[in-house]
Amino acid sequence: MLGKMRNLILGLLIILSTLEINAMESDKDDQFRNTSLIEMPNTTWRDDKTGDWLLGIYPEGVVYDCQFWNYVEGAQKNDNELKITNGKKQILINVGVKKNGKRKFVINGKKYSCSVFTGNLPDYPKKDKEQDFVDNGYRVDTATIVGWMRYSPWSNYKAHVNYTTFCAGFVTNTYEVDCFSRIDSLGRFIIKVPLLNSSSVQVYAGYYPFTLPLEPGKTYYMMNDFNNHQTIFMGDGSRVLNELINNPIVPNELYDILKKIKGKQVDIDKLPSMLEPAWDSVLGKIADVSRAKPKISSRYLKFMRVAIHGLVSSIVYESRNTSHYSSNIYKPSIRDFIVGRLLPDLEKPYTLWDKNGKSLPTIMRYLSPGKTTLENLTLVNADKELRSLLMATEGFFWQMSHQDTLRESKLKMYQTEISIPCLLKKLETKNNYLENLIEKTKTYHPLADTINYEGITDGEEILRKIIAPYKGRYVIVDFWGSWCGACRVDMKQWKQKKVKYFKYDPVYIFLAFDTPDKLWKQFILDLELTDKNMYHYNLSKDQGRSVRNAYKAGMFPNYLIFDKEGTCKSNNNDFNSIDFYFNNLK
Repeated sequence: MLGKMRNLILGLLIILSTLEINAMESDKDDQFRNTSLIEMPNTTWRDDKTGDWLLGIYPEGVVYDCQFWNYVEGAQKNDNELKITNGKKQILINVGVKKNGKRKFVINGKKYSCSVFTGNLPDYPKKDKEQDFVDNGYRVDTATIVGWMRYSPWSNYKAHVNYTTFCAGFVTNTYEVDCFSRIDSLGRFIIKVPLLNSSSVQVYAGYYPFTLPLEPGKTYYMMNDFNNHQTIFMGDGSRVLNELINNPIVPNELYDILKKIKGKQVDIDKLPSMLEPAWDSVLGKIADVSRAKPKISSRYLKFMRVAIHGLVSSIVYESRNTSHYSSNIYKPSIRDFIVGRLLPDLEKPYTLWDKNGKSLPTIMRYLSPGKTTLENLTLVNADKELRSLLMATEGFFWQMSHQDTLRESKLKMYQTEISIPCLLKKLETKNNYLENLIEKTKTYHPLADTINYEGITDGEEILRKIIAPYKGRYVIVDFWGSWCGACRVDMKQWKQKKVKYFKYDPVYIFLAFDTPDKLWKQFILDLELTDKNMYHYNLSKDQGRSVRNAYKAGMFPNYLIFDKEGTCKSNNNDFNSIDFYFNNLK
């Protein structure tokens, strides 16, 4: 439930976000509405030869070559001519006469035959020359998304901040919310997405999130036109993205098994006999698409197999959490399925496997009785790349869950086994950071007034006593815990948020719930929440439960806002509810 709600919240955050991008500054309402090409003020064109989206001509400007171009004012002397600029250079577009829905374009001296289309991009006319995804040997790189949320029904962009993508990988075992982008008043943005090889990335396209493959070094233009229900991609490598948007496959057979697993309605010994036909049935649907659309790209077919494999891995991962297990070790029937079917079906690059970032490391950890992850990887004859990814994941997960350094012997073992340099560096860097953080924690005392609320059992009374000294100021209260990954994701943004609220001079109260004292202090230092108007309290388990019940905080994180009179004006799980409150103050 938390995951679904968070996806909804993040979806609204993305579509409602705003700020300015330097390269996209010209936003005067009527600046480009008087173009002389009155027959095509709002049209989208594909290259007839390649089938790619080539050109978009709109009142606001032109989309071409993965960029947004402004019209050069006063430069259009003829009805068949457009001069556009991206701020650095100008190019000329000559437009031929419309015939049977087609036009000839000459763009910067290069000739194209194009067809107009509405909605999503039609099927491609030829087989894809690209047979597989880029494999850069697992080196750190980025992909660029230039995007436009055009005509979004949530038009109040300036009340919000960022467009966000989520890059899930083997190593961190979580979504890395490091890639934000400012969005301008028309809904445009540019975002650099960190990648370790070709990777699955959760991208909010239109109303919904899609998990799509992005390739290192490539630039994509993503148009979400809400008036035309259009989601299209431009750029090298964008074909597979358009095909995935247009040809979704819903694996209901596997979702039904996952639902039964979570409801403890499955005899675990019989799980493989349920999974095999369901998996084959969904693979049959992929084959049906291939037969119905023989020109569909091999990358589409591969990524669909990848996605389904990830879902099967998640089901196996979830099965260990049922009451049928007396220990964490997988039952023999499941172990045979993992070794005989699940692992042999892995395809490269492994970073394409979104859900496996969470499931495979845990599966390998509990595959065989009494064996370590390393011994299990040797048992199944994993190659050095998979070995490196899963060992790095194990080490990073240990560092994160314990907030502690790897002991010298364990670090040496990882240094021997991890052959991908950037992964090993990540572990070593994290180890050094934690070592310094632990030293700081020994002498750190969280900045908070001495308020005695011991012995108080009423949750509302506890919080009222904590905020009482700050009457006459706005008070923002953040409910969090060290066990809550979503809390930490939001808390990373406080430094940025705090600048926005400077003129209101609010007090920030951070209430930690059920968190060991050592971890409490470490997270405060780690997230740099040590400014003079930030106050920290670590509630006991019973008092924390009482406060949560008093304010009906069923989900974490949760945010309260008290006005200068001490009245609670906002109680919400959405981090952006704070923006909404202060932006609407009169």
